[in-house]
Amino acid sequence: MHYDVAAKILMGKCRIEILRELLGISVVESTILDDAPQETVSVKRSDFPVWVRDESGGRRLVLLEIQSRWEKSLPLRLLDYRGRYILKHDTELVSCVLLLQPGMGVTSVYEDNEVTFRFRLIPIYDLDAREFIRRETPCLLPFVPLMRHGEELMETADSLLYNSSLPRGDRADMLTAMAMRAGDRR
Repeated sequence: MHYDVAAKILMGKCRIEILRELLGISVVESTILDDAPQETVSVKRSDFPVWVRDESGGRRLVLLEIQSRWEKSLPLRLLDYRGRYILKHDTELVSCVLLLQPGMGVTSVYEDNEVTFRFRLIPIYDLDAREFIRRETPCLLPFVPLMRHGEELMETADSLLYNSSLPRGDRADMLTAMAMRAGDRR
């Protein structure tokens, strides 16, 4: 699915900007964890488990899910991933969802008769594309088509990416990711 390709491109090349600018997480260094929790029958894992080191030298794990559409089961799946990673790595953990399109029942809390679980929810569609155009952060421009005012600013975002100082291959990847995101909007 093109969503997976675009997400991998963005996390591979723009992970630090996504963590800092979209999630508000202080980060000096980050690495995508390449293992799935082993002690279960399931091989399910978070989209992007990322080790993050901040300015103070602290280290934590960020579980980042990038979702095109809201799914009612998402908070419970995220809680499942969270528990597995905490058991395996015994570390501070932050659970996050970047939601690309609006939907019914969107929430940043899972609650039942015993458990209340809160996670960071970043609704990309609620962010103002004009702010991201002003920032001129090339790595965040592929999200512009999904944001408020994004459709009217796609050409500007495209031009900013094309003329950015990113290496040619990275610019091509970002432009491809942005074209894929524009397709997600429809």
